[in-house]
Amino acid sequence: DARDMFAQGMIKGFGELHTNNESSGPPAFRRKIKTDNPVIRKFYGIANEFNGFIQLHTQHNEEFTEDILRLSADFPNTLTILSHCLPLGQPDDLANLFKQRKNIMCELSATGELHNRLARVNRPGRAYNADGLRPKWKALIEAFPDRFMLGSDTCCGWDAHYTEAITEIRTNLLPYLRVDVIERVAYQNALRVFKLSGL
Repeated sequence: DARDMFAQGMIKGFGELHTNNESSGPPAFRRKIKTDNPVIRKFYGIANEFNGFIQLHTQHNEEFTEDILRLSADFPNTLTILSHCLPLGQPDDLANLFKQRKNIMCELSATGELHNRLARVNRPGRAYNADGLRPKWKALIEAFPDRFMLGSDTCCGWDAHYTEAITEIRTNLLPYLRVDVIERVAYQNALRVFKLSGL
């Protein structure tokens, strides 16, 4: 039972739950369901009892924005982690959510160039690339430094590229942040979310 696992400290949350990846990832794995649905609400309810998290992989659109704002209001003790900082989402979209809710954050995996190259998608990195962190993303992260954490996302048979993913983060993302923000994004926020540091 999930409640027992929370109570015993065996789990801290649920995820990654895919509600909408209709235009990303391997075609056979693509799907779209409404994020605010009875099953997801059950997850949120249990996590809410234990101050846990839900990690969602979903694309940005108007329906999702309405759903996540409603869920995060109805379950204020549940933290929502948005995988890949919302595929298709832009800094203004995330800022809109962060300004309205304190219990939403995102992780930055697959926002650089590596994942696009591995997926054979001819698209530049959404948040950062070989030229560094895009200005709007830098401004967003530094405005909300407690709402971001790193991720590698070596899905889809890409385990062999883990070191390359970490190097990309260390080279093209972290050096472009303010010094006081780097540690929070690099590991402190994750320690807090996953309750690994006693904070």
